[in-house]
Amino acid sequence: MSQFEKPITIRYRAADVSPPVAEGEMETFIVAVRSLREGGTVCFAADYLNRFPLWCSPPSVPGIADRLHPRVYIEDCHATGWFDHIPDEANGAIISPMLLASDQQLVGWCPVDEMAP
Repeated sequence: MSQFEKPITIRYRAADVSPPVAEGEMETFIVAVRSLREGGTVCFAADYLNRFPLWCSPPSVPGIADRLHPRVYIEDCHATGWFDHIPDEANGAIISPMLLASDQQLVGWCPVDEMAP
């Protein structure tokens, strides 16, 4: 396990503020998600897409709309909102909406290049 010699400072923006990503683009950020049941907060990388064109079929999983972050929209395979980006050998990447459990809440985001030790 790697260890940091200095703590990392992350200055989060409010979750209700959209990141400044140009239309048709995506960018990776660090997001903070709080568990309302357990009280803890976890941080991880997620992509914010702004009308980003996806090679896809619109989601048709029953109940998926209830699990998406409320600011995720997919219209004609152009996506806006928070997404997971998983490397995939066959397709280059799998980009899927960031799903939160019913007790989880997105509380903030930070540009990766602003993280400072």
